[in-house]
Amino acid sequence: MKLILNSVYDKFKDKKTNVKVEVFKLFDTYDIEDLLYTFQTKENELASIVAYEEESKGEVNLDVRNTKIYKEDSLSFPDISSKLSSLINLFDDKPENYIPIELNFLEYEIGSKFIKHNDDSYNPYARQRRYTTVTMLEKSDDLIGGDLIVDDKDVVNLQVGETIIFKSNTFHEVTEVLKGNRKVLVCWIHNKY
Repeated sequence: MKLILNSVYDKFKDKKTNVKVEVFKLFDTYDIEDLLYTFQTKENELASIVAYEEESKGEVNLDVRNTKIYKEDSLSFPDISSKLSSLINLFDDKPENYIPIELNFLEYEIGSKFIKHNDDSYNPYARQRRYTTVTMLEKSDDLIGGDLIVDDKDVVNLQVGETIIFKSNTFHEVTEVLKGNRKVLVCWIHNKY
């Protein structure tokens, strides 16, 4: 598999904060169609979770997050998980120490957002996350908003099939969708041990 770095994102390598963010074209049309089919099947089968539940209070806080979430086991997608795991070579010389565990299909519609956060600190299970990947599966031509912002830098404008990877302790956000929609696959990669 050939990984193609989109050099426009080199500016996200910040020596001062040691934040490293890379974007790759990992998935072909077939992969994306397969993932979207699964996503649409889940959409029909499952009731969506349309908010972020605050762990400590057990309450839904729509000011923090408002998006549809469909959770999947990474074992259901061995080829996809393998491609995502291959990105660990960028960060660690022992990629065999990591495994993709969680896959979430996220749908952002008008009004959807996720305020600035990191992925490894809000509950004990999340603390096992080491790397976060986001893959753009679909976005409408009329999309306004729904921008992915990593480490308070410029907007990362992923195209369909592109994947971004960064350490899970990196702060990031998705701005509110004002028009259109976007569908992404998020994967969290954990330490095996």
